[in-house]
Amino acid sequence: MAFIIQWVTEIVIFLLLAMVIDFLLPSGQMQKYARLAISLILVLIFLNPLFRLFNTDVNQLIQTQAQTFSTEIVKEEALKKSVETKKSEIQATQDAYILEQMVVQMKSHAEERLAQDFTAEIMDITFLFKDEVKDLEHLETVQVSLKEAETVESIEHIDIDLDKPAEEKDEQTNEAIVTYLAELWQLDQDRITIQWEGANE
Repeated sequence: MAFIIQWVTEIVIFLLLAMVIDFLLPSGQMQKYARLAISLILVLIFLNPLFRLFNTDVNQLIQTQAQTFSTEIVKEEALKKSVETKKSEIQATQDAYILEQMVVQMKSHAEERLAQDFTAEIMDITFLFKDEVKDLEHLETVQVSLKEAETVESIEHIDIDLDKPAEEKDEQTNEAIVTYLAELWQLDQDRITIQWEGANE
């Protein structure tokens, strides 16, 4: 009789604990695993008298079930992390492709006028972003690498102004190029910097 009272008491206590655990767990996959584990443990408690007859260790069975449950949770968390990593990699690849296409378009739009008016050719365009967020809102600087365009046209007329130093003329040319590119690309002038190939060599 004492065994039956203990058995019923265990069932009642476990059911109360199961209700509390089910109430506290968030909805989703975790709740499904928890309910499955609780159901299996409840079945084991109901079968406790039979296990006693066959000398089966119920605690060992419960412990094995708990370990299985923990393993499933770890696997689910690892899967979530793997999916997030793959998402990040795909997003980074898409961002890089979009930036490459932007560089190609920006070059093609500017190359004809730069060659004609400034005898310059774009070698490379580099984007610098704030906080590693690669969108136009976080665009900090557009670095444009230029070089002298090769021309084979005959020289008709040359004006030499000995009053203006070469550095001042270069500065005026740079400002004119920055102004042109800013208007063409619809960017603020202070976001565009230009660097001539071989200028620091």
